[in-house]
Amino acid sequence: MKADKILLFTAFVFLMVLSEYAILYSGHPVSGQLVRSPIIEPLNITPSSPPQMVRTDNSTRDTPAVRDTPVVQPDCAQLPLTKTLKDSRLWFSVNVPETWNGTSEWEGGYDTWTGLYFYTNLGVEERVNGQNSSALRINSSKIFIMTYTITRNQDQDYRNYYRDNWKPEPVESIEKFNGITFNRFESKGEGTAVAYVSKKASANERGLATVIRFYISPLECQDQIEMIVHSFRYLSAREINTGSAPGIEVSIPVI
Repeated sequence: MKADKILLFTAFVFLMVLSEYAILYSGHPVSGQLVRSPIIEPLNITPSSPPQMVRTDNSTRDTPAVRDTPVVQPDCAQLPLTKTLKDSRLWFSVNVPETWNGTSEWEGGYDTWTGLYFYTNLGVEERVNGQNSSALRINSSKIFIMTYTITRNQDQDYRNYYRDNWKPEPVESIEKFNGITFNRFESKGEGTAVAYVSKKASANERGLATVIRFYISPLECQDQIEMIVHSFRYLSAREINTGSAPGIEVSIPVI
C-alpha cells in the first residue's frame, strides 16, 4: 500500500514537470496554469556627478581690449600778438599774430559818411588774382568787424537781432575795455558764436560805432580770439592828425 502511494506521487511530479516544459517552449499557457511574467532587470544607471565649478585665473583670461575714444582738445597754444593793424579811415587798431592781416571793404555810398559802413576781416591772408590785379585776401576770416556811423541808430537793432535770432539763446553780458562799453552775446551750439555790440555813447571821435563778431569750432581755442578782440581800441583825433598811431594799415582789396 505504501509503495502504491509513492508510485502515485512520483507520477504526479512527472506530469507537473512535463506541463512546465510545454508552457516554456510552446508560448501558450495551459488553461488553469499560472503564467510567470519575465523578470525585467532595472537599468544600471549611475547618477551623473554635478558640474564642477572651474575657477579661472583673471590674470590669464583673455579679455577684449577697451578702446578709449580720443577726445580731441583744441590747440590753445596762444600766439603772441606781435602785429598791430590799424585803419586810419575808421580810427581803430587791433593787435594780431604775426601771420594775420586785415582787409576793409566799404558798403553804401562812400562820398558821404551818412549811411556808410565798412566790413573788416581779420585772419591769415593769401594772394589771389583778381580781374585787375593780384590782391591780398583773407583766406580764413576769424574775426569780423563792422564799423558804421551812429547817425544810423542801428546799435539797438543789432542787439535785438542777436537776442532774437541766435540759437541756442545767447548769454548776454556787458564788458568794457579800452574805454569802450560793449553788449556781449555768446551762443554755444556745435561751435561758439560771439558778438560785441558797442554802445552808442562809446563811439569814437569820428562818430563811428562797432560790432565785432567771431565764430569758432570746438577744435579752436576761444582764448586766442578773445585776446585779439580785447586789444581793439579806437584811435584818437590827435593820433590821426599827427600820424602817431602805431601799426600797419589794413588793405583795401582790388578785385
